[in-house]
Amino acid sequence: MITYVHEGTEVKLTGREAIRKVKTLPNKPDNELKLVEITPVKDFDWVKWVNPVALYKVEDNSVSPEL
Repeated sequence: MITYVHEGTEVKLTGREAIRKVKTLPNKPDNELKLVEITPVKDFDWVKWVNPVALYKVEDNSVSPEL
């Protein structure tokens, strides 16, 4: 499971997304704004919609001590 950090809390994606098309200048393609739903990894007591760029991916780079 991939986890992220948002505002100091470790969270995971619920799998739900919200997308809104934003009109731009004439003769230009529309932009899309995307939000993802997150919930804490522990104590699943809330959900929140956030911009994906606001999330930090957690990577476990721990190295086993050499014997």
